[in-house]
Amino acid sequence: MKTKIIFLLIVILSFGIFQTSQSQIGRVGQPPLTGNPDDRQTSMSRILENEPLVKVFTKGNRKKAIITFETVSPLPAAYCHYGTYLSDQKVRTPAYRHFGKEKLAVNSTHHSITIDLTRLEYPLYDFRGIFANQGGGTVCYRLMLPDPEKSTTHIFDRRFEYRGNRDVVCIKEGPWIDITSPNSFTISWETDRPSKGTLVIDGISYESPENIHHEVVIKNYSGVNHKYQVKATSESTTISTPVFEFKTPESSGKFLFAAMSDSRSGYGGFTNNSNGVNFSTLQRLFIDAYSRGAGFTIFAGDLINGHTTDEKDYIMQLKSWKDAVESIGHIMPIFEGMGNHDLVLDYWKDPRQKYGIRMDKVFGNSSEDLFAQEFVNPINDYPEKENPSAPTYRENVYYFDWDNTRFISINNNYWWAAWAEDIGGNIQGYILENQMEWLEKVLDESKSDKKIRHIFVFTHEPSFPVSGHLCDAMWYSGGSPESNSTIDNEPLNREYVIKCRDRFWKALSQNGKVRALIVGHEHNYVRMLIDSKTPVYLDGNPNSNFKNPVYQFITGGAGAPYYARVDANIPWKNAIKAFSSQEHYLLFKVDKMDIYLYVISSTQEIIESLKIVENGKIAEIPIKY
Repeated sequence: MKTKIIFLLIVILSFGIFQTSQSQIGRVGQPPLTGNPDDRQTSMSRILENEPLVKVFTKGNRKKAIITFETVSPLPAAYCHYGTYLSDQKVRTPAYRHFGKEKLAVNSTHHSITIDLTRLEYPLYDFRGIFANQGGGTVCYRLMLPDPEKSTTHIFDRRFEYRGNRDVVCIKEGPWIDITSPNSFTISWETDRPSKGTLVIDGISYESPENIHHEVVIKNYSGVNHKYQVKATSESTTISTPVFEFKTPESSGKFLFAAMSDSRSGYGGFTNNSNGVNFSTLQRLFIDAYSRGAGFTIFAGDLINGHTTDEKDYIMQLKSWKDAVESIGHIMPIFEGMGNHDLVLDYWKDPRQKYGIRMDKVFGNSSEDLFAQEFVNPINDYPEKENPSAPTYRENVYYFDWDNTRFISINNNYWWAAWAEDIGGNIQGYILENQMEWLEKVLDESKSDKKIRHIFVFTHEPSFPVSGHLCDAMWYSGGSPESNSTIDNEPLNREYVIKCRDRFWKALSQNGKVRALIVGHEHNYVRMLIDSKTPVYLDGNPNSNFKNPVYQFITGGAGAPYYARVDANIPWKNAIKAFSSQEHYLLFKVDKMDIYLYVISSTQEIIESLKIVENGKIAEIPIKY
């Protein structure tokens, strides 16, 4: 019935596909008016039609494996590099040692590559005799798919297990360690076929029922240093991961954490542009953060290119992101947030707009649902949905405590739709009522919590953009009707976005414990300090409600194409204390009531280092790393 009512509304609209609202908020926060599902357009960049299949066999005295897969469009002969993992690695990355090439004369969508597994059992290549002793092991492989039309080579990293002359159950993803509530953590993993799971942690075993996806929650744990191993059993065969080590929060008031954002694919081809992800930069930054002692990483959105209409494409892109960070995800928690590119969409053509009408998927799984499916994040508290038909906030809006500090993830790209004032859904950078009230509640609770000494909030869209996104984020050129328009290209007053930003920043600044807002969206590093004297409006006036100074750190340098500084006449121009276009991440050191910041480039240069909080007060004291 609901679908029939929507179709009736569409039929009676007089111009284009969608009704235009002239009010400044219009249909924002209401269920979007959709087009006919049969008229949706397709927009995707998926390369693989399905996941590769592996079959192990014996030919003569050689063990071999054939890897078969389908591509969406015809491609030339593919390559495959393969090897294993070295068991003395703490950061477990593939060690490719051998090579295979497909025998294919013409471009095709059907592909198969045969690789020689016997090579892995040669004493020269068999690290510590693992393959010889157990008749096989874990094989990691990288498919390389040349694409002359796009002037690039697509890569896909996968793995499989074999014993003797047959492939066996494989832990194809994970395990991942995630802190999911103040007193619990979750270990999760996936296998390539249904299996029974076993988690052995600190000498205690926990069973997981037969499934492909496994999550084991450990509650009321004790201690800080932990060791764990995951086992999978299927068809009477059990395989095990190495023993991994990780740390959970302690109560010393001293720890390090990393922050970064915007790892969608860059330029340069190959691993810079790997299935929607800048694989090489992202992996390098995560490994560097871990090696410098970070206890966890927060990631403020735009993991992938996204903006696809195909759910399978969206999930494959997220899995490529996970491939890049998995070696660290075994041993360090990662807290992911959503950005404006982390979206799967429904899309219709419309004569009034070049790019038509796009919105968070309605006919299928929403971006938020799929994001929660792919990642494990805290679920102890999150806002109610804005509307019965709206997406969930589960695992994209949350908070967690680490020692004496609270971290809050906000999604200011929730329920996105182009032209939301006209068709419904939500505008990019706008925080709807339920989420705003939830944030204010969490901040109020933390204000009176004596255990919490510091607060960091992270989201994707900056409150105060400085370069590539002055026309959106939480600013929209000041909301001016001269710079904003409706779907019919009529002037649109977006001052309501500025009011939302002001309410948001008031909540941050009046709390007294909020040290910084960490954002991305703009592909650079920017350090700003906003207070009650900072000009924040088009007329140059400040906001006296911004009681306490709070930093805004833009850290959009995890691999997306860089932005230079724009010499626009933005009101808060003089609040910019530092700027760099280098790929980078932020490393924070919390030392009881003091906080230090180190901005580290992808070439391991220190862009800047300073003490940003001294004895609970905002400071700007340059230091040496």
